[in-house]
Amino acid sequence: LFQRLFNPKLNAMPLTWMQRMAWAMDIVRGITYLGRVAHCIHGDLKSENVLLDQRTGHAVLSDFGLLRQLSILPDGSAQCVTMTMSIKGTYAYLAPEVIAGELSPAQDVYAMGVLLLELMTSKLPLDQDRKPKGLLDFMSPFLRQLDTLPSAMDSDAAWPPGLAQELGRLVLQCTSRFR
Repeated sequence: LFQRLFNPKLNAMPLTWMQRMAWAMDIVRGITYLGRVAHCIHGDLKSENVLLDQRTGHAVLSDFGLLRQLSILPDGSAQCVTMTMSIKGTYAYLAPEVIAGELSPAQDVYAMGVLLLELMTSKLPLDQDRKPKGLLDFMSPFLRQLDTLPSAMDSDAAWPPGLAQELGRLVLQCTSRFR
């Protein structure tokens, strides 16, 4: 996915909003399966770890090197709130609690919010030439004023009116402290 979004040689045809949202739904299905069925945390969800199946066109999760197994509690719920001294993952996608050393299923939801911003804007998750460097920080003013968000979206995708604000609200939910 990263290459398709950011490699100019692969971007001869603009990505439509429908294709971007189909990939977003594929990714959400993948992390939902991991969390609810396999009882795991991906731990390194990012556009570079999403492959695009050339045959079907679907987005597929990859690179499970930081996968963490969740504990199943007697009531059937899953839990993996553990503390760690070493931070693993990709900085631009790390939830604040992960940086503080706490691992939980919510970290994949946070990373999905950042990934959704990538799909919406075609902007790099971390850009050394941008102030601020992180995409979520860069997009914060637009997310605080959702009516300005369409101006930050990738116009090549031909987004329908109103969708930017709905997606902005979703990004805010994904990256909220209370996700």
